[in-house]
Amino acid sequence: MDGFSVRAFTIYLLQAARVSETIKATLDELDLEEGVWAISVERMKMGTEHKIPLSEHSIKLVRRMAEAKICDFVFPNRNRVKHHKTRGR
Repeated sequence: MDGFSVRAFTIYLLQAARVSETIKATLDELDLEEGVWAISVERMKMGTEHKIPLSEHSIKLVRRMAEAKICDFVFPNRNRVKHHKTRGR
């Protein structure tokens, strides 16, 4: 696994989020100062915003990803920069 995949998998485990929520996460959904990940209504099956408290380790990982910002996705696809990671890649 590459570095992006390892970080995505780590956050997936730490936050107990769905795979699709994790790989489609965007930087604007994450409030690192408040430690909250707010998944928009449009991305949620139930049609309501979903807020997930971020662990300290997740915040550190996301900060590292944000420093290397390639696009709006936290975990960009390394081959198609403007796209999120896909399962198994």
